[in-house]
Amino acid sequence: MAAWDDVLPWIFCIEQIVEDGDERLGINFCDHRNRFVLAEHDGDGVCLVHVGGCMGTCGRNRNSNRIHSARCCDDGCAPIDESQFLNDAMQTTMQIPLTHRSVLALFAHPDDIEFVAAGTLLLLQDLGWQIHYCNIADGCCGSTTTNRLETAQIRLKESRRSANLLGATFYQPICHDLDVFYNAANLAKIASIVRQSQPSILLTHAPSDYMEDHMQACRLAVTAAFARSIPNFATDPPAASFEGELAIYHAQPHGNRTPLGDLVYPQIYVATDSVIERKRQLLECHQSQQQWLQSTQKLNSYLQTMLDLGREVAELSGHECEFAEGWRRHLHFGFGGPNFDPLSEALGHLTFKP
Repeated sequence: MAAWDDVLPWIFCIEQIVEDGDERLGINFCDHRNRFVLAEHDGDGVCLVHVGGCMGTCGRNRNSNRIHSARCCDDGCAPIDESQFLNDAMQTTMQIPLTHRSVLALFAHPDDIEFVAAGTLLLLQDLGWQIHYCNIADGCCGSTTTNRLETAQIRLKESRRSANLLGATFYQPICHDLDVFYNAANLAKIASIVRQSQPSILLTHAPSDYMEDHMQACRLAVTAAFARSIPNFATDPPAASFEGELAIYHAQPHGNRTPLGDLVYPQIYVATDSVIERKRQLLECHQSQQQWLQSTQKLNSYLQTMLDLGREVAELSGHECEFAEGWRRHLHFGFGGPNFDPLSEALGHLTFKP
């Protein structure tokens, strides 16, 4: 049976909540959208409360007493006892130490994150995860109408705007477009970002994708993650190494296909219906790409392309969702245990496996 001592290392604080004379024992996740409360409800029993209703656990909103979970109906909430509450808590994201409830999205260019990873990041952010956002290249080649400097400045502003909407920590690009090479200088810089963000989840490109920048970004991300706990590997700027399991997940390649046109089937599907409008808003920050993609890749609407690709991934899943993002977990050697899968554990019922 779980006990409070088992849960304490993984939560920010336990507090006494007094509201309208009703004293309640609560677990505070700091973000108001992720506050769980263990509370007595006038004889209804002990209920798990989640303000925001993302976890799908039986509960009530402590502010309005309205049912928020899909597992509850409008006319009642099945009571749970304290031991059940603790056992549920141990099966959620609380089982991951909060110092490592951090996800790093490490991709090649501005708008890559928004195309293939933003839905997953939004869902994790709603659960209180720290989001770290890094485009390796500055996007300077992403225009046929402005010069390199102007283009890079435009795309930096667009990326910052998207990262701000996402509530993410933003990291500056380290090189120009088509300069994403697997070399010592770039690796030292990316390894520093990994150490600064200390993620337990790292999201990056597919190993085989339609352009070289994407594939080299993937290689840099994997090696930088491997070097996270190697103190004798020097980073630029210097950053202390850290211990801890880390899982790497590779996104779908652009077009959901390899460079040779073979369809790629994910190992993990994340349903993004609930955040698709917010994902669209993040991609919409990159307005400069409408002209670029239409001119160079014949994409009439980059927003529509994102939606179409998400629909295709959802269809591949075989589940009843309209939109999804797909992920393949990197081999665990050098990163964590064979069963360490924090993405599936964190998102629970929103993830599907073939």
